[in-house]
Amino acid sequence: IGSGRFLYLSDINMNDSKYGANFGYNYDYHRDGISVKRYSDPEITWEKSAKTNFALEFTLFNDLNVTAEYYTERRKSILQQRTSIPASMGLWVQPYANLGEAKGHGVDLSLDYNKYFANKSWLQLRGNFTYATSEYMVYEDYEYPGAWWKQKVGYPTNQTWGYIAEGLFVDDNEVANSPVQFGEYGAGDIKYRDVNKDGKITDLDQVPIGYPKEPEIVYGFGASYGYKNWDISVFFQGLARESFWIDYNNVSPFFNTVDTKVVGNRV
Repeated sequence: IGSGRFLYLSDINMNDSKYGANFGYNYDYHRDGISVKRYSDPEITWEKSAKTNFALEFTLFNDLNVTAEYYTERRKSILQQRTSIPASMGLWVQPYANLGEAKGHGVDLSLDYNKYFANKSWLQLRGNFTYATSEYMVYEDYEYPGAWWKQKVGYPTNQTWGYIAEGLFVDDNEVANSPVQFGEYGAGDIKYRDVNKDGKITDLDQVPIGYPKEPEIVYGFGASYGYKNWDISVFFQGLARESFWIDYNNVSPFFNTVDTKVVGNRV
């Protein structure tokens, strides 16, 4: 929730120019209005979590140490912003409430092999593997008639929704005979899939794409070898089942550069 940590306090904007008014002769005196940024709610509380862990640890052949763990977790009272409150309530903003629920499970495996030799050398091998995933069980969302894929229930808590690119428009004739898209576009631009078949590309055509933004699998392995007062070690680590999304605001040249000053031919 960012800086909104004090949800038991209301947040009022006492100088909102959007709701201001002009007074006086020729209306030359202006006063800003007041708006509500957040309603106070003393009932907001912490999330509640119930965890169950099963762990097993043993040693084989006096050299191999194995640690395995499996866990499950159920979280309730997840803080979410309401979406089902009708406009007839007359609220400035949608309030927050503890109404979400999610479940998760995962495994953690660790292997360590240690071997000492008679010539005063030693060898150590190690590896680890972690898998963790979670999904929403209860999530108050907008109603999407005919677009069930927009609902977050049943999907990972860090899932990303987006448009499916079918390729690039070949020519303007293909543009004219394709579903209407947003913004300015033409031949050579990305062609998006009309998922709900309504003849236009809207938010209802966004579907779950890729993996969650946080890795579901983390693994690593390494080795160390020593002889008397010398030793050398290597270790490798990797991630899997994760999708990384490029922010076009940061990588596209001359995009969103309203305040950029150009001097000569340099920015």
